[in-house]
Amino acid sequence: MIKQYISNQPPNRRQLLIAALVVLTVATTGTAVHLYSHAATPSGAFEAESGTLTGGATLQTDSTASGGQSVKFGSGTTLLSWAPPVCGGADGDTCIDLTLTNTGSHQTPSLSPNVDYRIHLPASGSLVGGITINGGHNVQIIGGEIDFTPSCTAAVTACMGIQVARESGTGGMVFIEGVWIKNQTSPLANTAASYTGDGIDAYALPSPNQTNITLENIRIDRIDGCDPGDTNHADIIQFYGIPNSAVKIDGLTGSSDCQGMNIDPDYTAGTFGPGTEPSYDIRNVDIYALNNPHTGNIGDKYTWWITGGPPECTTGGVSLTNDWAAEPNGTLSINSIWPDTDQPAGCKGVWNAGANTYTFPNTNSSALKITGGLKQGTPPGGDFVLGNTTGGVGVAGYHYVSPGYAN
Repeated sequence: MIKQYISNQPPNRRQLLIAALVVLTVATTGTAVHLYSHAATPSGAFEAESGTLTGGATLQTDSTASGGQSVKFGSGTTLLSWAPPVCGGADGDTCIDLTLTNTGSHQTPSLSPNVDYRIHLPASGSLVGGITINGGHNVQIIGGEIDFTPSCTAAVTACMGIQVARESGTGGMVFIEGVWIKNQTSPLANTAASYTGDGIDAYALPSPNQTNITLENIRIDRIDGCDPGDTNHADIIQFYGIPNSAVKIDGLTGSSDCQGMNIDPDYTAGTFGPGTEPSYDIRNVDIYALNNPHTGNIGDKYTWWITGGPPECTTGGVSLTNDWAAEPNGTLSINSIWPDTDQPAGCKGVWNAGANTYTFPNTNSSALKITGGLKQGTPPGGDFVLGNTTGGVGVAGYHYVSPGYAN
């Protein structure tokens, strides 16, 4: 089974896995010999943080550690909830591997209906400008980096990190894992050059079948929008028109000075009718609100926008598990989560400062279906998804290695 799993990986991931197995084998053998021989081996003190950090490990300040610092490994090393669809599965679709090269601008590869695709982002460096997925049946992207097109002051296709625009109505699944999407400007500055579009944006026609979307181990850094003219409403995630879709997310870290998880069904319900709202199963997501640096800006808005309409308290069902929001002022008491604590009247949220939680107990509208809640701050183990160019298990980027799947 291990041999088959390794053989199915792209070459760069295959090499990392083989190297890890070699290290594990040597370590295990050495331990066994030592225990068997009862050798009197000299002992010595060693601080892990003084070594060379690889595989996504990072140095953290830790007052409880002996040297005042500790090494943190990405939390994405646990099994993910959902496996990618089989490429060229039982439905008889052809499976095509499509490798993209960086052109410096947004790309829309030609994807034929009723064909499954494995899209490979560059194995070294970023795909600048992002990608639109329009067409195909089951389409998957695993690993890689995307840099936003600089200076995007309008919500147009060329400004998106990944846009799902299934206008052909072919249905199927879009599966994205281990991708790091980032603003090239760091830190954000009072300049139009830092503006971005949405991190991942989705619109899909319902005919003949819906498009389901799965995101796992995604990192989206420094979304910049909410400009003074309010022409660019940039979001970390905006799924605005995906009727009847099932959206599943396990592992996502994002930061924005505008908006975060914008999953309300306003456009879906208004365009395709009540009862077409998508459902969401969202696990292990941490969203960070950044201070907006632009003169005359309208400020960072909502880290999570969940309900919409008509009616105004509608969802298609949202399950929240171990999800977080961090505001600069340390509270979610107002203007942080929608439904807010003061509106809409039928489904106000509740902020509990003592427990540091935000919940949705007010179900005056039968259309409100939110289970679970949100926590303010940073997850105890740090960001759910790391992103870097050295790679590692669960670390988003072009050296990404999947930890495997529970289902």
